[in-house]
Amino acid sequence: GARQGLGPKNAVELAEEQATRDQIVAFFTTRFAVPTVAGDAITPPVVPAPLANLAVRGRVGTGAGMLIAGFVVGPGAPRTVVLRAVGPTLGLPPFNLPGVVARPTMELFLGSQRIAGNEGWAFAGNVADIRTAMAQVGAFALPDGSHDCVLVMTLPSGAYTLQVAGVGGTEGLVLAEVYAAP
Repeated sequence: GARQGLGPKNAVELAEEQATRDQIVAFFTTRFAVPTVAGDAITPPVVPAPLANLAVRGRVGTGAGMLIAGFVVGPGAPRTVVLRAVGPTLGLPPFNLPGVVARPTMELFLGSQRIAGNEGWAFAGNVADIRTAMAQVGAFALPDGSHDCVLVMTLPSGAYTLQVAGVGGTEGLVLAEVYAAP
């Protein structure tokens, strides 16, 4: 249709508008669907799958150069999560990325309260549990002895931030990941 002072919409604008409408309708239809009844058969509503993983790659340093990823554990029973800050492994095959941070460090906060931190998963007391958890969520394996960071934690509902920096003021690329464990 015509827009005041802009003329009619072009084909791309119309297609984008229709796609957005379709996505909105699909969201509300699946999110607030009620079972349908046809004769004696009841069809349950389609429920969308929950978010399983969030990952962001960026350049980190320290202070204002930290990478901060926020996530929320919703209400209900506590959730087990796998948190990772991968730096050194990104420089190895098959990734071969240049300029990775050699030693990342990560800290987990609930509000302003620091809950946990890690400066190298291979030096944790629960390496076997960490390997199992990473495999369960589908995360790529980390080499033995790497300085990548991993935490496996069961968290109550709340708003969390994962803060990733370089140890000793170092800078480089890092991948920050949050996985919801099964």
